[in-house]
Amino acid sequence: MNQHLQKIQDIIEQNEKLSPDEKNILINAAKNLHKELEIISFKLDRTEKVKRTTAILLEETIEELEQKRKAVESQNRDLEIESSLERVRTAAMAMNKRDDMLEICVIISQQLQALGVHEIRNVQTAIVYESKHSYLNFEYYVKHAKTVITEVDYAAHPLQEAFCKQMLKGPNEFFSRSLSGKELEEWYAHQQTTNQFADIFLTSAASLNYYWYSLGPVALGVSTYAALQEEEITLLKRFSNVFELSYRRFLDIEKAEAQAQQASLDLIAIKEAKQNAEDALTKLKATQNQLIQSEKMASLGELTAGIAHEIQNPLNFVNNFSEVSNELIDEMNEELNKGDIEEAKAISKDIKQNLEKINYHGKRADAIVKGMLQHSRKNNGQKEHTDINALCEEYVRLSYHGLRAKDKFFNATIKTTFDSTIGKINIIPQDMGRVIMNLLTNAFYAVNEKARLNAKSSQPVAYEPTVSINTHSLPPRRGVGGEVHITVTDNGNGIPDSIKEKIFQPFFTTKPTGEGTGLGLSLSYDIVTKGHGGAILVQSEPGKYTQFTVQLPIP
Repeated sequence: MNQHLQKIQDIIEQNEKLSPDEKNILINAAKNLHKELEIISFKLDRTEKVKRTTAILLEETIEELEQKRKAVESQNRDLEIESSLERVRTAAMAMNKRDDMLEICVIISQQLQALGVHEIRNVQTAIVYESKHSYLNFEYYVKHAKTVITEVDYAAHPLQEAFCKQMLKGPNEFFSRSLSGKELEEWYAHQQTTNQFADIFLTSAASLNYYWYSLGPVALGVSTYAALQEEEITLLKRFSNVFELSYRRFLDIEKAEAQAQQASLDLIAIKEAKQNAEDALTKLKATQNQLIQSEKMASLGELTAGIAHEIQNPLNFVNNFSEVSNELIDEMNEELNKGDIEEAKAISKDIKQNLEKINYHGKRADAIVKGMLQHSRKNNGQKEHTDINALCEEYVRLSYHGLRAKDKFFNATIKTTFDSTIGKINIIPQDMGRVIMNLLTNAFYAVNEKARLNAKSSQPVAYEPTVSINTHSLPPRRGVGGEVHITVTDNGNGIPDSIKEKIFQPFFTTKPTGEGTGLGLSLSYDIVTKGHGGAILVQSEPGKYTQFTVQLPIP
């Protein structure tokens, strides 16, 4: 009993003025009070324990929420960066002439500023020509809103020479330099004596800072009025990886312009064939622009290369038979002058046969262009009765030749098995063509990566890159309508089980930064499931194979 209550009880028991009944009543009251005090003490103790437990849980919850908040912010930052990188990729795909490299500099500058990089002086790209000791510079100056193209003699100044030597060492080389005080004044004075743009803001700047990333003979760089943080330098690295696509496009344009000039010289003597080739080129450019608008993905270069390869063969026949016919006409005239009518008639038959072949191959080139326009035009959402086997065969050639144009060392065995009983099915051919091309491009990439890694291995094994595509139909079953299946299989490295559930998520990719947008399979999934009411299934065994199956319902 509580010591105070015990004293009260002792006093009551010793008090002779109280009767025994009164003493019992008072003692029982003291005992009841003791019990109530014990209950209150217990409740207070329990409340204190609950408070301590709640405080601990609340502290853990706050810490967990803070971690989640940081994770969400990091994820949002990554998505924001990836969105900016995608804008650069889209601009690279839209390049039509060499000077469009200036627009790439403008867009990179805008995206870096949007991502929080401040005090940017300019964004520039330098293409180094070691044989001439110079580099071609494309620049955008932010404060001046000015674009400049200059060719710089890098041997004229130690800073430029040091930069080029570092960049020429190869890809992934990094060069940085900070100028201030007299060194900055000397650099500004030097620029005033050359064809380079002299930035007047340098006269009041505390410093000038250069950061360059090399991609081989080309480099992407920025200069700033204040030193960049480590995070900002890492961000520039990610942009340099995406910029590589712009440089490849730049090289393609250079090559295309050179080929166009040569083609113009070669086709002067055959005006009609020249006109047909120009019309085909115009249609191809229109198709290319439509693809850029309808898809923001890196497959445009491969598709264009595949189409060009398909058209080149009939055009070669047209050129060859035209030249031969021209020579035969000269021979026929000689025979007529000699009076040998029979020989002249024989030659005329040969000329007629050549003209028939010219006509045949000219129509073939026209059919290829029309077919490509049909499959590449902007999607209007209308389904058409389409030969799915012909569609698959067409995109096999286009995707393979597209990759071959990009990487001349790429080779793979292609196996096709098409079910001739399918006939035409009701689909949106443009959309389904994109699905087939995405699956084939991924398959070719997988086998090429496996072959490349195998070749670098200290103990390479016999490996034949193989991609298979087949179609087959399933008849209606009880309660289930008929289906057409399109299966694409490769013997690459496969897909780990840990990421199978993620491959159809937007922006998820296993490819290095700059080589994939993470949108191909996501868009394909939406086209098949939402646009056609079908399904895409994936089976894979790591190290052995991957198989994608497109299931299309037949009404």
